[in-house]
Amino acid sequence: MSQSASKTRSPADTEVAPRLSIITVCKNAESIIGSTIHSVLQQSSSEIEFLILDGDSTDDTMGVIQQVGKGAPSVSSEPDNGIYHAMNKGIQRATGEFLLFLNAGDTLLNTQTVESLLRVIDCSPSAEVYHGAVLWFDPKTAQSRYKPGRRDSHANLFRGALNHQAMFFRREAFDRIGAYDESFRLAGDYEWVLRAKRKHHCRFERLDACSSVFLLGGHSTSGDHDDLIKSECKRARDMYYGSWDKLKYRVWIRARKILGI
Repeated sequence: MSQSASKTRSPADTEVAPRLSIITVCKNAESIIGSTIHSVLQQSSSEIEFLILDGDSTDDTMGVIQQVGKGAPSVSSEPDNGIYHAMNKGIQRATGEFLLFLNAGDTLLNTQTVESLLRVIDCSPSAEVYHGAVLWFDPKTAQSRYKPGRRDSHANLFRGALNHQAMFFRREAFDRIGAYDESFRLAGDYEWVLRAKRKHHCRFERLDACSSVFLLGGHSTSGDHDDLIKSECKRARDMYYGSWDKLKYRVWIRARKILGI
């Protein structure tokens, strides 16, 4: 294991709480989990707790984790009731001041990402959730596309979700707002953001930085579940936007399209 990898610790390594808990949930991800682990273990920061929650994979995911991670991450493998159930288990187990969800196949942008982002966050300590840009990587074409962080106004959130792979949550935000709604299969992070912003007036801050690379082709981007995602996003909007707000923001979105902005 490299010297930088040895800096990443599991919860039992020290009594001092880490600054950042990185939570990776996966299932049958033998071909892509290795890159995620490498990107975390190669971080320059020593303030990382790394938790991997495997959903009782039937392929060689656990073998890859054991080979690549070499004991550095805290790993569990057990059945779960979906991605948000697994994420909620990660929240319960994490001890960091901040939480970042980096799912199988997704990677941190470079080896300095965590160290740099924590410095930026320390300069603006009042927010509960920080979010920024990601790179979308298409393995079929080997092309990347920059996806800027969406402004977290009520109107922009009506249009769609923030980049979940680039969201740094204070753990107190989950204590105050609650965990992910496990009745959602693919849009639970969107529902959480709307709940946090619309119901609990959570303080968000957009960072002018790119932190993660999002691997296209998973459940949310393969195209196989588009109808489910649209249905769940509509359900989330209906939970937190009234009829007048929905009409107002639809007109606003249409006007922007007409004006090309």
